Amino acid sequence: MRSAHKFARSPISQPGRDSACADRETWAIWRSILEAQSWRSTPHGPRPPESGALTEAMIGAFAVTMRALGLESRGRRNALEVRRVELELACPGLPAEFDGFRILHISDPHFDLCDGIAEAIGQAAADSPADICVLTGDYRAACHGPHHEAIAALGRLVPRISAPAGVWAVLGNHDSISMVQPMERLGIGLLINEAAYLYRGAARLRLVGLDDVHRFHTHLADDALAEHAPAESDGFGIALVHSPDMAVAASGLGYGLYLCGHTHGGQICLPGGRPIVTHCDSPRRLARGLWRVGGMQGYTSSGAGASGVPLRYFSRSEITLLTLRIPK
Repeated sequence: MRSAHKFARSPISQPGRDSACADRETWAIWRSILEAQSWRSTPHGPRPPESGALTEAMIGAFAVTMRALGLESRGRRNALEVRRVELELACPGLPAEFDGFRILHISDPHFDLCDGIAEAIGQAAADSPADICVLTGDYRAACHGPHHEAIAALGRLVPRISAPAGVWAVLGNHDSISMVQPMERLGIGLLINEAAYLYRGAARLRLVGLDDVHRFHTHLADDALAEHAPAESDGFGIALVHSPDMAVAASGLGYGLYLCGHTHGGQICLPGGRPIVTHCDSPRRLARGLWRVGGMQGYTSSGAGASGVPLRYFSRSEITLLTLRIPK
């Protein structure tokens, strides 16, 4: 018989500090300041915004061109054809109790851009034998403004996900501080520079979730990643981050697995799937699929939804079912 799942949540803290409340209050101050700015705060320093009048004009021109070429309807169909990718990963350091542990990974749904995307994701997730579901950000399409459609779509999707250890999430660069409470009211466990621990018997597995670092990086993300880094004899660490931008740091701290999204696998790719643009500050080899940095494995989802335009070419929408295995 498989042992029961049990979670404990652990915020970052300093000796003598009280609880997650203080940490979230500090985070909220930083997040509010950064959301009011156009420049991005990244692990590599300030960066100019990726969107603007020129970008919007280019996106609009692309959509018009696809319509004129008769390719728009195909791109829309591609965006709504969400596949389920199933992978087994040999994970050194994984406790024996977690051999066969299954993670359903969903990223970048941008629910309010494509009508029907929540239902398409739900259909792809149906009958997925997952132990836990993790969401790695970007639930709405715009970076500013209303989020009600995205929250409503999450409300339709979450009940369709079967995961005994729950649904856990981090925020992306399109998500705002105002979405935190509505998501938590849906029963989603948001990890905002925090950790959650899953126990099976005496063994434990840790999930460490960071706030988005592609646009909203602060020292709090660095502190959380280091604070909850797995000790050699104490559990297996999984980092949940919206983008691949913290991969090198996580690898250096001993994490075993890094799950992210953000890039959409390019979304608009050349034939053969070569991305044209990834909007990623990390090396392009981290922009899609499986990769390795040092002793850490990583997976960058190609995203369940679309961004900018509700179109996809030579890049499949996906959710991912990952099964963790002890190396033979």
